[in-house]
Amino acid sequence: MFGTWTITKVLCKDCADRRPEEVGTKLVFAPTSFTDPFSITCANASYPNRTIPGDQVMKLFGSNLPKSAKNLIPQKGSVIDARLACDKGPVGRVLFLGDGKAIYLYEGEDYFIERAKTP
Repeated sequence: MFGTWTITKVLCKDCADRRPEEVGTKLVFAPTSFTDPFSITCANASYPNRTIPGDQVMKLFGSNLPKSAKNLIPQKGSVIDARLACDKGPVGRVLFLGDGKAIYLYEGEDYFIERAKTP
């Protein structure tokens, strides 16, 4: 879960007619901090999380996810649902899908992110 992640695709219901400027943005999740250049940097972060069976994710999040995000949810195995919490409370959420892939849920936009490859 910790490390540098890159937004590789914006998943939203109304993205068809725009070029998402967020693609390529690096997000950094560290044990006590996180950085999102488009929204917030938090020095006192925590990540309350839970493991959810893949087939249950759709029941919990399905109506709020665009179709392109729904197609990424594994039906077998599990997903880690992590809330990004800062001093003043939760500011975002990440569904870690495994294999270096995740969906970052933030203010009505969903971002497909992938763990950065290290040389």
